[in-house]
Amino acid sequence: MRRILLFISLLVLSACADNGGSIDYPYKDREYNSLGWPTNPTTPFKNTVVESNSKVTGMLSRTENITEDYITYRLNSWSVYNPNIGNRIPLMDIANAAAWLTDGERTVQEIEQYFGKNLTLMHMAVYVVDNRLNRCFNGAGVGAAAECFVEWRNEFPNEFSNISQEIKENTTSLNAGDAVLNAVDGAKIKFIVDDETGMIVGATLNKEGVSQSYNNRGEGGEFYNIVLKDDDFLKQSLMYNSIGKTLGLSYSDFGVYSQAESKELAENSSIQVLVATVPFAGGYSEHSIAPENIAHDVEFKGAAIGTASSGDEVVNLVGDATLGFNKETGISTLGATFDDWYDVVVKNDSSGTIEFTNYENQNNVAKFNGDIEGDFSATGAKMTVGYYASMPETGVPTEATGLVSFEEPDSGVKMNIAFGGK
Repeated sequence: MRRILLFISLLVLSACADNGGSIDYPYKDREYNSLGWPTNPTTPFKNTVVESNSKVTGMLSRTENITEDYITYRLNSWSVYNPNIGNRIPLMDIANAAAWLTDGERTVQEIEQYFGKNLTLMHMAVYVVDNRLNRCFNGAGVGAAAECFVEWRNEFPNEFSNISQEIKENTTSLNAGDAVLNAVDGAKIKFIVDDETGMIVGATLNKEGVSQSYNNRGEGGEFYNIVLKDDDFLKQSLMYNSIGKTLGLSYSDFGVYSQAESKELAENSSIQVLVATVPFAGGYSEHSIAPENIAHDVEFKGAAIGTASSGDEVVNLVGDATLGFNKETGISTLGATFDDWYDVVVKNDSSGTIEFTNYENQNNVAKFNGDIEGDFSATGAKMTVGYYASMPETGVPTEATGLVSFEEPDSGVKMNIAFGGK
């Protein structure tokens, strides 16, 4: 098994910037004024829309406005070191050029062909990658600057890898409203996104053919609406609890959603009563990889969350999880450990093989009839898995999310969980 980890860091390049131009990069010699050498931004990229959306989900969502804001951030002190240069070049042109430049290891010849005689566009794109590469531009033309850039990239592959990932995340057009999140009860959750800003302003829950819209409170994953019922205004809430964002998932998400509604206690007083708590998982279809297109065995580490129930008795499940994909068989295997219930191993094979071990609930809640000394095996589990990557065409997934549901017919004991990992 090969473990795939997706490294996302907005701070690594900023940390390097503290060294200014003192590091012996292979730049071209060039004299600068008393200002010294340009440095990369020393604080993380901040955008109010990105920050608002990140309170709800970790899935990336970028509009043109956000991308332009990011490019402005990366063009740190550009006008100080390059006054009156590039003022008419659109920010999106710079964004596209920087994204192209960091998409793989472009050769000197490819760079020359791409930029042609547009040295200023190349200069600004390279500056976005690393401000200190400003030294590559000493008036010798595109070819010399391309050689300087490639020499730096080959000398410092880690720095290049980190900034390449960051640029891709912040220049790829993604809309959170396009992500589809499926729940074990058959419901679908979709975000409502402001077309201009890209901010998540609400969510819809489509369940049993009925679609209900909720407004974003702006305080995290809580959404609400007001409906008229029996001549009274009734407040309903949808709580979207993302576990994927705590793991750093970028193209998918998982967790549990809950519904609640107001219940009158007395005149002018009410409380919110929980209606349901349901696991969900999903993500961007354009970043998904079909199992048959996965290049090799992969393994993920993450978490699982959900419920085990027997009638009105419910055990809330939260635990660590591992997920493995076998290229030869095409089978995914999930392992999850829960301190207050069973440990679970399930396969999405044709039989839905599932094993429960190490039963630990002190109240004997949600214990299977077929349990023998804390262990139970069965078939019939329903497991769905989605594999995702920033570049799905590579066939190498970097994150995965999914759902598992199982019920023992004799006892009615049910398990519903969502899981995900990197």
